[in-house]
Amino acid sequence: MNSNNFFYDYFVFCSDLEDYRGEGLLANKYIKTLIKFYPNIIFKCYSPSFSFYIKGNSIYNLQKSLGYKKIINFKYFSQYIIPFFGISLLWLNFFKNKKLLYINFLPLWNFFIFCLCPPRTIFGPITGSIYKGEIKNLHTFIRKIILPFLCKLSIRLQSFRSFNFCYSTDLLQNFLTENKSNHNIFNFQIRGIKPSLFKEKKKYDFLIYHRKYFGKNNEFILKIAEFLIKKKYKVVIVGDQICFPKSIFFGTVTRKRMLNLLKAAKYVFNPPDNFYSMFFIDSYNSGVKIFYDINQKPKIFFVKKNLIPINFHDEENTKKKIIRELRKKFYFYNEINFFKKKFFNTEAKQNLYFKSLL
Repeated sequence: MNSNNFFYDYFVFCSDLEDYRGEGLLANKYIKTLIKFYPNIIFKCYSPSFSFYIKGNSIYNLQKSLGYKKIINFKYFSQYIIPFFGISLLWLNFFKNKKLLYINFLPLWNFFIFCLCPPRTIFGPITGSIYKGEIKNLHTFIRKIILPFLCKLSIRLQSFRSFNFCYSTDLLQNFLTENKSNHNIFNFQIRGIKPSLFKEKKKYDFLIYHRKYFGKNNEFILKIAEFLIKKKYKVVIVGDQICFPKSIFFGTVTRKRMLNLLKAAKYVFNPPDNFYSMFFIDSYNSGVKIFYDINQKPKIFFVKKNLIPINFHDEENTKKKIIRELRKKFYFYNEINFFKKKFFNTEAKQNLYFKSLL
């Protein structure tokens, strides 16, 4: 490919392509999967932060936007306005006779994106979960009542426009009818799990990933973190600024740095908004045992001894359970063969999906 002549076959819009945020990691994984199956196709990948052309393993003309800087959380404009800017770019490329992909920021409830994108747009991993809690305020009312209604509209539109959806997880699978499930694949996120046996010595007792974002249940996690620090356990914190005496704070880190820190940690808390998050996968791949909210109830592929349920609404019993676990000798259980057997059929279905996608 001549770098001075940037012809491309597919235009790819991503709201996020960063390698230190979950959505960006998901988009990068999806693009890498595409080029694995289609190494001779040229993709033009665009995000508000930067853009590039990619063919096989080669990247061309990488350009960062003016005023580029690293942030963990998106502001309102980025989350809800930029996707519609992306739709306008898709239409511009549609009229240039380019083939189109819209990759991330794709919760199933966002009916408007699926409705407004040009014909034959291919969508990246669909995300989302079902809120099972009580209605306590306007936000929980929206999650419990409004978003499921919008999800149903998206599912109806899927049938009308003949979309085949690739879902990031299986958290929405029970929400779909049996008929519609035949047109979907699930657990794309799980492709990134490569569990192995870790024998290296762990330096930290806990790694806390702190994000100032609703749904992460930070208040509970931070209370437990403060308790552990007072008990003189080694706690390292990454992400948004927080000041705990005697904790080790790294701030926003690169993915490489995060992976190194995870390999040095024994335990993490999995935020309750998305069980199969990129943080979960990176933690699991790094031989970290994971405390999770008992209400999440993971369904597949995992040795239970590496996943420890706690109640995110019962602080005192959670503290006792964590202390009992920390007093044990740490051991991450090997499950390579177990996982491969369980995931084989799912991966085969995903491969068939991608082979016929473009």
